[in-house]
Amino acid sequence: MRPLYAVLLITLLSVACSSGQQNATQEAAIASNPAGAPAMDTAITATSVPTPERTAPAVRIEEAPAATSAPTMAAPTVTPLLPPVEATLPAEGAAFAVAGDGTIYVVAGDGDRNVLVYRSTDGFGEPVLINPGKPAFTAPAEVPGVIAYPDGRVGVTWLELLGHEASIIWYAESADGGQMFGNPVQVNDQTQGHQSLPRIVAGENNLLVAWLNRAGLFRAISQDGGESFLPTELLDEEVCNCCRPELVVAGNRVILTYRNVERDENDREIRDIYVATSEDGGQTFQEPLRVSDAPWYLNSCPSSGPVIATHDDTVYVAFMDGRNDDGSQTRADIYLATSTDGGQSFSPNVRVNPAAAGFHSLAALAVGPDGALHVTWQAIEDNRQKIYYATSNDDGLTFSQPQVIVENGDDSGRGRPNHPTVYVDQAGRVYLMWLDKLGAHLISL
Repeated sequence: MRPLYAVLLITLLSVACSSGQQNATQEAAIASNPAGAPAMDTAITATSVPTPERTAPAVRIEEAPAATSAPTMAAPTVTPLLPPVEATLPAEGAAFAVAGDGTIYVVAGDGDRNVLVYRSTDGFGEPVLINPGKPAFTAPAEVPGVIAYPDGRVGVTWLELLGHEASIIWYAESADGGQMFGNPVQVNDQTQGHQSLPRIVAGENNLLVAWLNRAGLFRAISQDGGESFLPTELLDEEVCNCCRPELVVAGNRVILTYRNVERDENDREIRDIYVATSEDGGQTFQEPLRVSDAPWYLNSCPSSGPVIATHDDTVYVAFMDGRNDDGSQTRADIYLATSTDGGQSFSPNVRVNPAAAGFHSLAALAVGPDGALHVTWQAIEDNRQKIYYATSNDDGLTFSQPQVIVENGDDSGRGRPNHPTVYVDQAGRVYLMWLDKLGAHLISL
């Protein structure tokens, strides 16, 4: 997803940059296409919320210093079919989806417990408030979820805290392209505990949500287009409780990836990446398969889960790993593992960032229609925080020289850029989003 370009002007807005263990963040806040699924019967009128105006400080996009420690290749050329997207929206946490017709949907938590949906065909207008009476907990790590269905429907999830020991995951759907949303449906039937980090995907015949509750990994399925959800099921009773799980759907196959917690004979914790595959739409999963090819011993939470993408029968998993750290927790890298048999086995891990230094984390991953891989991640190097972007045209064996999309250090007041995401649409157009103190920034490359 990253053709290069020199200078972008982007309008920036308010966001609180936060990361860290999710449960601690929650307590402080209290005191990724089924067509034709039935839409919600009862609708609530959309509420317009004005978008504040901001001046647009410059954001530099520059080439990172050359490195010789990893093989590189030329980045693919992506020809934009539409005018470039350059937008900033007020958000404390945000996600986006692009429909088949090119419509962009951004779902954002505004810091006042509102969930807002922005829609753009040629520019973002007034947002729609979708959660009156169901206040949302959002943060850079705790973002709402959004799906753009091929038939024009839009689905959104968010988290509501009921107190220190209870929370609800909600799902609401629009049948008219995001103009009105039906009454929200409760996803989890067990509200006790610390529900967190929900992720939503849509299959051919169902809708799946996976999330954490303390150290447990749970999932719920809807078989009626989101009108109701089957009873919640526990998939793994002990996983990394601050690392978001991820799901991907290919036909009736569902592949789930997450950071596990194991212990060696000396009771040292190992936080490696696993994948579990379902061939029945997520109802049952095979025995989890370890993806990491070297153990990462860590007795704390890294707050960085894996990401997953597929192209035909090939599965890609990207993740942050500190196997090369000396114990100071100042070194971490982004790795990629590839499966050519639908997730039944994985290749040796390939390091994506060429520089054998810095703290690289929070990867995001997408595959273009031509099979090219697009990876973005957050890095701390020399006391500067950056968003990197790199591509691969050979199934992840080599990557282009990473490009710096944005970094802190100017006088804009935006703070540290964080939590990048990436998407490639059916025409091969690449979109990047990241957060900082001034908002959620969305660009096309």
